[in-house]
Amino acid sequence: MIRLAGMEDLSGVVAIAKKATKLMNEEGSDQWNEEYPTLHHFAQDIKKKSLYVYVEERIEGFIVINQEFAKEYHQLSWRHLDTDSITLHRLAVDPTVRNKGIAETLFRFAETEALNQQLKSIKIDTYSLNTKAQKLFQKLGYSQVGELQTEAREEPFFYYEKAI
Repeated sequence: MIRLAGMEDLSGVVAIAKKATKLMNEEGSDQWNEEYPTLHHFAQDIKKKSLYVYVEERIEGFIVINQEFAKEYHQLSWRHLDTDSITLHRLAVDPTVRNKGIAETLFRFAETEALNQQLKSIKIDTYSLNTKAQKLFQKLGYSQVGELQTEAREEPFFYYEKAI
């Protein structure tokens, strides 16, 4: 089941984020670290009603769905306007339950949410060293629209969009 997260879910979400960060770092991607994402980010997501959790017997994954586009998005040529799109942030699945289709289920949920809001696309980005995310995006029909270098990282970020 996927549902909107509440403050009571905060510790479970943060625990998954810490495990996912550790695994990402071990796999060579420093997209997430001790400074991002933090309890503060997730608490803000809950307050804004944009954090969703995937729950079986416990929280096994999460995703943030909103229309808060990073300033870098405005440097790229997208097929659809931001007003016609949503973006996804802070997606993670507990490493102990990976490869069960939870990330794909969260993406499908986001697509349904966008359709329910009569939007036209989903936009997302990932660090170029996060090859697992890139493979997932491509598998789910997302097309790369560009890449940008940011001051925060040595390698570029890749940006994707999917028309729905």
